[in-house]
Amino acid sequence: MHDPRFITVTLVRHAPTIYPKGTLPPVDPDVDLTDQAQITRLAQRLPDQAEWWISPLSRCRKTAEALIEAGATPASQAIDPQLVEQDYGEWHGQSVAAIWDAVKDGPKSNWHFLHASVTPPGGESFNDLCARLEAVMTRIMETKADELVLIAHGMVIRALIGLALGKTPGEALAMDVAPLSMSQLTFIASNDSPDDDAGGRWMINRLNSGG
Repeated sequence: MHDPRFITVTLVRHAPTIYPKGTLPPVDPDVDLTDQAQITRLAQRLPDQAEWWISPLSRCRKTAEALIEAGATPASQAIDPQLVEQDYGEWHGQSVAAIWDAVKDGPKSNWHFLHASVTPPGGESFNDLCARLEAVMTRIMETKADELVLIAHGMVIRALIGLALGKTPGEALAMDVAPLSMSQLTFIASNDSPDDDAGGRWMINRLNSGG
């Protein structure tokens, strides 16, 4: 029997975004990086010499830059278009009240203002997002790196954790993911134990942990 190989996956949500209260954020709002103390704490907790995958949206790129300026030490950085946030289509920048009115007769979520199956006009549902991120999960499980850091978005992180744990999209929406938080998972990349009841190949180390 060989010792298993582990991959540690650290999921970081970008810093808080700046947009009018009571609205759904625009596609790429500006980011608030004024909480330098929290940024520094988070940077100090990130694994050294990890491979970083970063969403192309500016709030994630700027958060990654701020973390590096605060002392984080990635081995490499790659902009990853597959990590872009859920697309709300025509609802980006619209009032939450107007969106609520549009979906009031449809299915409801206990934990999010939109049910996982709701598809915004010209956008994608959370169900769609989870399906899109299955390709990212495959890449994670097949990577040769031992440490990954993903700088991404709240809905993306919920979806990735849900996929890792075999949760439905609706169940994944029950996770809170705060700005500048980190969640961390460990994946057994090689496993000699085929038993279905051995505990699975994913473990949660941290969930929504502050800097």
